[in-house]
Amino acid sequence: MKKNILSIIILSFTIVYPAFSSYHGHDDAHGHDHKDDKESKIITDDNEYLTNLNLMKGHLWVGIQLYQASFKDNAKMHMKHPKSELYEDMIPTFESRGAPGFASELETLASSVENEETLQSINENYKNLFKAI
Repeated sequence: MKKNILSIIILSFTIVYPAFSSYHGHDDAHGHDHKDDKESKIITDDNEYLTNLNLMKGHLWVGIQLYQASFKDNAKMHMKHPKSELYEDMIPTFESRGAPGFASELETLASSVENEETLQSINENYKNLFKAI
């Protein structure tokens, strides 16, 4: 079982890391402006937008798998990544697209994992988040 979880994590990072790293550092021709590197960018390219949403989904899926396999400390850390690494930068894009975002659902899931709630409760929060995304 531990080999399977480790394989899932390694596979997830193998798939997710190249896509995430290609998000940073490209020029204006790729769909968003670069006024200031510290400033969040509005993503106008649909593929880039969907890639970022799917990166968040990937983090969350791995977090759920870790929690189900009783790697709760790892799951807690993994549930914090989407908000701290990806979500905040997406807020201007959500606003420009008229999308409501899903900060409260993301926080609810992360809190339920942090508080080590029942798997049933966490799965319900996970489903609600996916609906919001």
